[in-house]
Amino acid sequence: LGISFLITYAFKYFGPFLRVIFGYAVCCALFFFGVNLEKKEKFIYFGRVLLGGAWALTYFTTYAMYHFEASKIISSQSWELLLLAIVAGGMIRYSLHYKSEVLTAIAFFVGYLTSTLGDINYFTLISSSLLSGALIFLVYRLQWTRLIFLGIALTYLTHLAWVIKHIAFSSVPVGLLNVENIYFLLDAGFLSIYWLLFAVAVHAIKDQAQEAKLSAANFANFSFYFLMVFPKLYVFYPAQKFIFVLGMGAIYLIFSGLCELAGRRKLFISNIVIAIALLTMAVPLKFIPYHTTIIWFIELPFLLFIGLAFRRPVHRYLSFALALVLFYKFLFVDSYGSADLVVFNKRISWFELLSFTGAISMAISYGLYWLWKKKSELGKELSLGNFFSGFAVFYLTRFLWVFSHNRWLTFNIFAEALLVLICGALLLDKYLRFYSLAVLFIAAFEFCFVDNYYASSEVFQTFLIVSKLVFAFSYYAIYRILR
Repeated sequence: LGISFLITYAFKYFGPFLRVIFGYAVCCALFFFGVNLEKKEKFIYFGRVLLGGAWALTYFTTYAMYHFEASKIISSQSWELLLLAIVAGGMIRYSLHYKSEVLTAIAFFVGYLTSTLGDINYFTLISSSLLSGALIFLVYRLQWTRLIFLGIALTYLTHLAWVIKHIAFSSVPVGLLNVENIYFLLDAGFLSIYWLLFAVAVHAIKDQAQEAKLSAANFANFSFYFLMVFPKLYVFYPAQKFIFVLGMGAIYLIFSGLCELAGRRKLFISNIVIAIALLTMAVPLKFIPYHTTIIWFIELPFLLFIGLAFRRPVHRYLSFALALVLFYKFLFVDSYGSADLVVFNKRISWFELLSFTGAISMAISYGLYWLWKKKSELGKELSLGNFFSGFAVFYLTRFLWVFSHNRWLTFNIFAEALLVLICGALLLDKYLRFYSLAVLFIAAFEFCFVDNYYASSEVFQTFLIVSKLVFAFSYYAIYRILR
């Protein structure tokens, strides 16, 4: 880096040609000392560091021949790109010869960093893509896993600390867009190159022993990219946020399919988790909150069915995670809305519709778990089915609470408690029977302390009271029969 600054900004008595000659002379000196020290066992790593620096400086000096006024001696971008390609080819050749991750990491990282010392423009993206393509080839050819982790950490952090700030000081043609949009596109362009580089590298390595590490690298690459691009996209191009998230989800869905075909289970899990999370997240970016909840309620049993039918635990756990998200959204987001809609010429509130849809969705999910409960591969996951049945009872109780007229509320809650108990008895499910007790307690409390019958006729009062008592004693009778 010191030599790079020296070539670019120092030697005010040197002309551009002499600066370039000086740069290449330093490269030759580094190559000479690096090769000789690398032959000695005591200095092998020091020599390789010098060789890596030599290649990085060769790349920078070639880059400076066009991009820096102080050292500009060629005026054709095509010739510049050809020379950079030749240097990148030399870096690949030496990396294959030495098979040293240290040498390669230094060469490519410093080569990338020095190429961003001057103005950052569209050609900088092209040259960075050239380095990225060379690095992908090396990772695939030599199956280097550590280089991916080092690359993800250094590349994204360097971009965050250095490149973003440097973009803001670069002069680029604006055209029909404003300067901020151009800077965002350059920023997103660099980040997209990084993301594509590491995504391809992760999937290009076929070492089964490294699957867990590759999955972690896959998550890290996606997280850095998404968190650094999406917030800015939301500001500069809000109309494209849905397409971006949906497209990313589709790409990772394709990755997951390829990994499944290749039998790469852990990498498949990381891809499918990212894909489903993105596809689910895309829904609220396109639809209003109420529609989002409905769509998620419909998505949940389908996701669970795939997990059960195709024996994929990750889908089953994702469906449970979605159920928890829906529960939180229902309680703390949707509960505060007051909008109405018309269904079959009857005006109902969105909250009533969401409660009813939630009860149906969770009941179907519980039914799927019950049908598959004899499958040995489920194991401890069977307990998740009890959560789904609990959610179903909760949503049904909430629906009856907001939908029923005050006079019929306790009647309906008693009927629900009896219905849940019967289902628990027939399905031999102790958790359902416990949930029915909780509902019965709510109904009994309403019956004893809240119900008011004075506004009704005596006949109707008698009917309501007797029917509720019949429900209660029927409940007791069923428990006696069950013993």
